Amino acid sequence: MSDMIKALLRSMGDYSQYLSDSNAPVQSDGAVNLPTSTVKKITDDLVAISEGDVAPLKWSDVDNFVEAAKTLGNTDDRKLILEKLVVLMSRLPPGDKLAAKLQEKVILALYEDLPHPPASYLTTLPSTLPPTATTSVTLSADVDKKKKPQNLKYAARPADGSNYNPLFPDLGKANTPYARTVPSTLQTPLSALPDPGLVFDTLLRRDKFRPHPGGVSGLFFAFADLVIHSIFNTDHSDPTINKSSSYLDLSPLYGSSTTEVAEVRAFDGKGSLKKDTFADIRLLMMPPAVCALLVLFNRNHNYIAQKILDINERGTFERDIAKLDSGDADKKRAQDDEIFERARLVNTGFFMQVILGDYVGAILGLVRDHNSWRLDPLMYARSGHTVSPRGEGNVVSVEFNLMYRWHSTLSTSDTDWTTKKFTDIFKSTNKPFNELNADDFKRAAHSYFHTSVPKDKWEFDGAKRTANGGTTFEDADLARIVLDSTGSRAAAFGARGIPEALRVVEVLGIEQARNWGTCSMNEFRKFMGQKPFESFEEWNSDKDVHTAAAALYGDIENLELYVGLAAEEAKPAVPGAGLCPGYTVSRAILADAVCLTRGDRFLTTEFTPFNLTSWGYQDCQFDKNDGSYGGLLTKLLFRTLPQYFPSGSAYAHFPFLEPRWLEKEWSQKRPDLVKKYTWHRPTPAAKPVVLDRPADVKYLLGHGSQFPSLFDKRLNFLTGGRPLDRDPIFEALGSQQETWNGIFGREAERLVKEKAFARVGSNGRYLDAVKDVINLSAMHVVSRQIWGISVKDQHYPSNTLPEHKVAEMYATITRFMFNKSEPSADWSLAQQSLKIYEEFTKQFKSQITSLQRQGVGALLPSPLSLSSIFSLDASLTYAVLPPQILEPLIPDKPHEGFQKVLLKFNGARTNAPNGLDNLAASLFAVNIPTTGVCNQSAAHVLNYYLEEGREEERAALGKMYKEGHLDQMLPYMWKALRADPPMAYYLRIATKEHQFEGAKVQAGQPILATVGAESAPEAAKSPIGAAFDPAGVPEHTIFSTGLFEALLAQVTGPIFGLKNLRRAPGNSGRFNRVITTESGVKEHRFVDGKGRLLPYPTSLVVEFDA
Repeated sequence: MSDMIKALLRSMGDYSQYLSDSNAPVQSDGAVNLPTSTVKKITDDLVAISEGDVAPLKWSDVDNFVEAAKTLGNTDDRKLILEKLVVLMSRLPPGDKLAAKLQEKVILALYEDLPHPPASYLTTLPSTLPPTATTSVTLSADVDKKKKPQNLKYAARPADGSNYNPLFPDLGKANTPYARTVPSTLQTPLSALPDPGLVFDTLLRRDKFRPHPGGVSGLFFAFADLVIHSIFNTDHSDPTINKSSSYLDLSPLYGSSTTEVAEVRAFDGKGSLKKDTFADIRLLMMPPAVCALLVLFNRNHNYIAQKILDINERGTFERDIAKLDSGDADKKRAQDDEIFERARLVNTGFFMQVILGDYVGAILGLVRDHNSWRLDPLMYARSGHTVSPRGEGNVVSVEFNLMYRWHSTLSTSDTDWTTKKFTDIFKSTNKPFNELNADDFKRAAHSYFHTSVPKDKWEFDGAKRTANGGTTFEDADLARIVLDSTGSRAAAFGARGIPEALRVVEVLGIEQARNWGTCSMNEFRKFMGQKPFESFEEWNSDKDVHTAAAALYGDIENLELYVGLAAEEAKPAVPGAGLCPGYTVSRAILADAVCLTRGDRFLTTEFTPFNLTSWGYQDCQFDKNDGSYGGLLTKLLFRTLPQYFPSGSAYAHFPFLEPRWLEKEWSQKRPDLVKKYTWHRPTPAAKPVVLDRPADVKYLLGHGSQFPSLFDKRLNFLTGGRPLDRDPIFEALGSQQETWNGIFGREAERLVKEKAFARVGSNGRYLDAVKDVINLSAMHVVSRQIWGISVKDQHYPSNTLPEHKVAEMYATITRFMFNKSEPSADWSLAQQSLKIYEEFTKQFKSQITSLQRQGVGALLPSPLSLSSIFSLDASLTYAVLPPQILEPLIPDKPHEGFQKVLLKFNGARTNAPNGLDNLAASLFAVNIPTTGVCNQSAAHVLNYYLEEGREEERAALGKMYKEGHLDQMLPYMWKALRADPPMAYYLRIATKEHQFEGAKVQAGQPILATVGAESAPEAAKSPIGAAFDPAGVPEHTIFSTGLFEALLAQVTGPIFGLKNLRRAPGNSGRFNRVITTESGVKEHRFVDGKGRLLPYPTSLVVEFDA
């Protein structure tokens, strides 16, 4: 399909969307209309298929899709029907009803693959039970004394997994029997089965390393170990018992009993875990990346707990722990318990999202195919009056215990580590690996696991607890382990792939499966609705493998499940398949993933903002625009090891794929994506230096070339390094004083009048002064007068972009340009900002081109202009669409006046090579990022003078505004900004070594220069009219032109002029502000309506008399 046809298809779709948006009702409350265009969905599909983002659909696949939609059972899995169905669903547009219905049927079919509740449990004859077997759980005396409310067992995750289903409280509980999914009727006696050692030596032992065909890294399987060990822990004194719960509760971190949980908790009043500590000693025998990941989840828990305490959403926590220490011990314990339980809910929810996003995304090959769509097993669904089951509970089975033994996938580095570890453990036996027996293993394991070393002193792989007074591991050691594992290619699934060091483990596994009376391979396949194998050759086409298996078992019906799963022929790496295990495993793990997550009420019906807190719930959500294609592990790495995992590094964004393999894969298929990432192993970034002495800050700000700002770096990213010339813009703005005089004030007055709402039964009125006036006033003026952007409101109802949506675009740019955000948000902010920049400047250039042509009307004044959508010559626009579609948007075209003046001052530079691009970039740099700074400054000024005791000052400000004495208002503005600056620091980068009074910095080191915090109390006492030092007001703002002062006074003046102005009652009338510490600097964050922490306020409701 030609590029022109692709462009036309896109244009038709976007134009149909434009018509839909234009005809949509005006949302005055900030709501956004959902897209409804069917045409756009269809054309987007056609374009996606034509561009070949994944293997193109063939019409011959349609029958398979329809059949798969009806039933996933009784199919030949070698035809990859399920994989093709995944590809189809992933390609349908977001929000598509067909896609949702198809996914619902797939999820329910996978969920119904396994019985709920299980039909059978694992049992053994009474005479074989050891006399010491027990299923009781001993609670610590400390915990026993603490009687908790009865409903707590339903509100929080019980340590032992009980009460997940209140109607069946023991369902899936730790220390209860495994389920048996498939009863076996196979009549082969144990004596007729081949020797387990012989089976290993002929079918399982690795003969050579085969790299994973899907490029999966060793870190994927390290994470898989966390999943597996969360739900499987066989009691060796009674092998029918699972000592773990059957839920993805991160029990390797927290423990599976109240006693184990108490051993890892800090009981510090903040709900913390002991630093870098975990509960499950088994993981010390796993490759080191397993323990490293678990330590990161420990740190994530403590990060979450601190945020929950800082935000204090319900106002019930005491942030000053010293007060709790000197007060009621029960109150401290109660606070600690609540924060711990909520943080655990958030952390396990985070873990679950990593499973669904990164883990399942890798299993289905979605990340490899740069697709952010994900299977959603948690989705709510109903058919008629029947609600699809969720949160009913789960019990893991012995069949799946055997299925998750993926030893053949060990990378070369993990194989070397395991060989060395086992050599050390079994050193006293003086035996080679092929002579070790069950008794050798049991003695060695007993000696290794029964240690007197406390959990918070455990160490692994040479990583020592030398940081923070000997309590934590060095970040460098943890990063080394994770980076090594990410850079190591895993091995392929399949026969003859398990390292020799694990021979005794495999032999014991085969024996255990036989003692459990497990079903055969074909019995399991029949149960799962898969076609049973008719021959060994069909099971594995490798002649050497199927010949050996036939010699050992004789009949394909005799093939044991454990051996059959481990040595089955593996799937190829095709669209919809990324893990590439055996075909039987591939289908079963999807069913199990659905059951494990959908059956857990804490991941479904109880996974709510009420239980997790609004911020905690928000923290668990995917950001599909973060550069990771639907992952959340990236966020964990950015959060816990920010120095070692920079934004844009493939090691951070795609840790479950080997970077070298992925770079090569994408270089052949999507070279445009390769350019967006760095592919080398990242080197550690320098830690920021904090400057808090006034003399140091003054020197820093006075030497900009030596210490360039974050603004400069990020502006260079947006503009592509274009040379900027701000002078013509300042000259054009200065020459239009009559235009700008009072324009912001008039806009604010209009918004006050239109946005205020009545208080029933009185003459009082309310107004969200920040959301509906401050954040909209400058946006409307700048959009209309400078950029010609059409904003949808009650005056222009046919326009396409709602006013609050445009205001959010301005705020996004400001946040990206001026604020040091959490690293996990950097990529998303950068890409959003780049898109906004490109749309703004493209719109501006189209308008300038139109003006230069004389006689050709201005193009559609919207960031989503038809010229940018069609990518056609501007002169063709009217040939495509009738003029009447364009005219009603902004009939008077006020932007043309400014743009004509700007062209005059820019002169011949406009028509120079890249001249128009440079002018557009310069204009963007001057006013778009700083509009948000002005809004935030105005909000801080308003909030300052709404405080009790400042009634006379705000009345004076209202009077000055009404009388037109704006200059007299400015000293009041500066006093407020000195006391409550909109920014806590300037972020600079040192270009060379320098010794400040308070610190020494190296070349390339980030510098955080604090402002305002120390002087705030004195600033509040300083007299009106004191000299203004713009501390906390970012550089490069338009305050240098005088427009900043005009905007600040004019936007707040109409609000101060309201009669009897005061705060609205309760939380509505106050900033939802939180003080956090990032990189050693205290700064303010504001909680928005979605629970997000933002650097600027989004709401402040005031009350006044009509």
